[in-house]
Amino acid sequence: MTLVLISLLAAVATWIAALAYRRVWKRLDPRGRGPPGFGAVLAPALLTAALLGGASRALCLALAAATVGSLIYWIDDAREMSARVRVAIAAITGLAIGAAYFLEAGLSLPVLVVLLMLAAFVHLALVNTINMQDGADLNLPVFVLLTGALLLAYGGGSTDWRTAAIACLAFTAPFALQNRRPRSIYFGDSVGLAFAALFTIMGAAFLTGGAQPPEGGAHARLPRGGRACGPPPPI
Repeated sequence: MTLVLISLLAAVATWIAALAYRRVWKRLDPRGRGPPGFGAVLAPALLTAALLGGASRALCLALAAATVGSLIYWIDDAREMSARVRVAIAAITGLAIGAAYFLEAGLSLPVLVVLLMLAAFVHLALVNTINMQDGADLNLPVFVLLTGALLLAYGGGSTDWRTAAIACLAFTAPFALQNRRPRSIYFGDSVGLAFAALFTIMGAAFLTGGAQPPEGGAHARLPRGGRACGPPPPI
């Protein structure tokens, strides 16, 4: 499936999902608050794009962990969770992302433990940093859009980063259009976990050589654990 088709499907799906989310939230919340928590959908969007685009196995596993973590973290947007629970979810998600990349990298046990702990700490720190941007909800969509654009421009032709870029752009643009009206729809804190996961994945991929150069390049290589998880390329 071409990336153009994936991007169009993702944009249409995001638009429909946002409309449905707003309608369901208004029925379930008698207080009439603007519906928060739609940002939890970013991680499933990234995972779906990775699967359809034939991204590496490590990226798919890492995004699966981010998806589970984001959907659990969504509870904090619907009804507040304690700080300890939020910290635990963020740290465990970071640990799982690190495991997706580091377990098959052939590292010694001490190095593996240090890197896994580092992934958990970095992800936790990023979640808290990103969630400080709550003042104006369009701040985060701008950051996500810029991240997608930079990945598309400087991703080096890697399938992993092309699919991530397409998902960021196709997910955020429809959301921003619906968010232009006051109290319409909000990312909420759950987007912080998904967006932090993307940056943690970038760091883990960099450390393990998981961001391959363009296909056919002189130094192209497939790291251990980097088997494609999506459909095989056409013959």
